[in-house]
Amino acid sequence: MRDRALASADIVICDREHTTDEIALKALAYGRALLASDVEAHRDITPDGRGCLWFRSGEVNDIAQRAGFLAGNPQFRRALAAAGREHCLATRSAEAVGAQYDAVYRSAFSKRKGRDANTPAPRFIPLQVGS
Repeated sequence: MRDRALASADIVICDREHTTDEIALKALAYGRALLASDVEAHRDITPDGRGCLWFRSGEVNDIAQRAGFLAGNPQFRRALAAAGREHCLATRSAEAVGAQYDAVYRSAFSKRKGRDANTPAPRFIPLQVGS
């Protein structure tokens, strides 16, 4: 039911209690505007705040003011949601994750002791699966 609710929501609100169950990340993936507490776990998901409006956790007036702003500004809400989805695709898609692994393995390979100069460097080659 949680996925269905996230898929149909306009705004997803995550307080500090919702930092480990990936609701914030799923909200961005679904392209929903995220109103999240400004805590480290949420900053790890979107460090520069793309797709997210931060609020000070535990401050009722702050969350109410920001929730009211999002509710009353559908264009901003849609732009925020689109930016969050774009950020999620750019940083967590298979290609993005593969590129990060590729960089790590290239770095490790270049520092390997006793490396033969004739050994070709490893390359990340994405698998293309046909339907």
